[in-house]
Amino acid sequence: MEKPPHLSSIISDYDYSVSADHIKLVRNALQSNDDQMVLDLISGLHAADVADIIEQLTQAQRVQFIDILRPDFDPEILIELDEYLRDEIVHLLPSKELASAITNLQSDDAVTVYDDLDHELQQRVLEDIPELDRQSLESSLDYDDESAGRLMLREMVVALDTWTVGQVIDSFKNSEEFPEDLSQVFIVDAKHCPIGSLPLSRLLQLPRTTKVVDVMEGDLKIVPVSMNREDLAFYFQQYTLPAVPVVEANNHLVGMVTASQMISIIQEETEKDLLGLGRVSEPTFTRPVIELSLNRLRWLVVTLINTLLGSTVIAHFEASIQKAVTLAILMPIVASMGGNSGMQAVTVTVRALAQRDLRKGQVLRAVSKEIGIAFINSFILAGLLSLIVTLWYEDAVLGLVLGGALMFNMVWSGLAGTLFPVALDRLGFDPAIGSGPLLTTTTDVLGFSIFLGLATIFLF
Repeated sequence: MEKPPHLSSIISDYDYSVSADHIKLVRNALQSNDDQMVLDLISGLHAADVADIIEQLTQAQRVQFIDILRPDFDPEILIELDEYLRDEIVHLLPSKELASAITNLQSDDAVTVYDDLDHELQQRVLEDIPELDRQSLESSLDYDDESAGRLMLREMVVALDTWTVGQVIDSFKNSEEFPEDLSQVFIVDAKHCPIGSLPLSRLLQLPRTTKVVDVMEGDLKIVPVSMNREDLAFYFQQYTLPAVPVVEANNHLVGMVTASQMISIIQEETEKDLLGLGRVSEPTFTRPVIELSLNRLRWLVVTLINTLLGSTVIAHFEASIQKAVTLAILMPIVASMGGNSGMQAVTVTVRALAQRDLRKGQVLRAVSKEIGIAFINSFILAGLLSLIVTLWYEDAVLGLVLGGALMFNMVWSGLAGTLFPVALDRLGFDPAIGSGPLLTTTTDVLGFSIFLGLATIFLF
């Protein structure tokens, strides 16, 4: 088989992922049972690139691929894998090897991988994890799923307020657990309560005899272990923090959360909101078709119910529609324009809620603004549509009826598109997922009702 390409040719030029040609070489090596060639092909690749290769393989090829990697399996690959595929891969590793992989991950990643295991596998793996690591893992799992305690890194550099810069630097050499993205050294008092921090870049420039308490930054932002991830993400964005210490109720320092962790969480939350607006689940093609189908089907059923409600309204005005078929041609315009206008309001409101831009005292202002926008837009569009319909059907009353119904529905959509997400958020539901169906139902039903009702009153 041909010699594996240089690393620079492995990564594609535009998307910074493993090239299709390189993945093809891996497949060919697997097909030829050339284990050494497979190892050569992935040598030097980042764990994320190896995970990308795994996702492109068939199930049979993945089994073969993992078997080849097992002697020197990089545990970081587990973190980079899609959650569904990770569940498949962990069952290909013996419990002792999986325990070793989890132990060698950073504490936050170890919690993520372990927490995704089924109960039976968790028990087997836990027995093979060393005592101290097991205690640390179980301690993190005691916190709520979405809390800072669950997310935090236990690996950090801590210095007593009595230390000098030299003692801090010397402690680096003696530390068994060292954070990968170290940027801050936290200063604690005798009770292990954080009182300040010292950026690593500044620490390395100071004389060794300097006392850390004399040069530390005292304005330290601290978060409790109970703070939820959304509030934590907002906290980081608000203050542009590199890292924050996490404390228990007695103000005892137990870990830290870094900016790199927050970037991932913010991306996850943004993606979750975006998918919620479309009523779909995970954006992955690795899951079974049936699972993905059933997940989307439930929201399609909700849409079906919405359309049935709309059809019920239309059936109520069947006599009016029979007198003027034109009504059947024009009535979808009102519902469609209201729905689209409302989704604009929903999108803006959901984003504002996610970014903490919409607080309790600002709801009325936001509602007023969206109603104002809807009124201006509907006035312009209703006028334009009324003119078109009047000229097209030579019926000014029909044009005014359609324009009036359009204005009412668009103003309602501006109100509903703001209030529905806020109300759902206050009730503890996901506004990105729930707002769409509620909005669609009301704009359809109201749109048909107002248009056909006005038509019945003024045209017949």
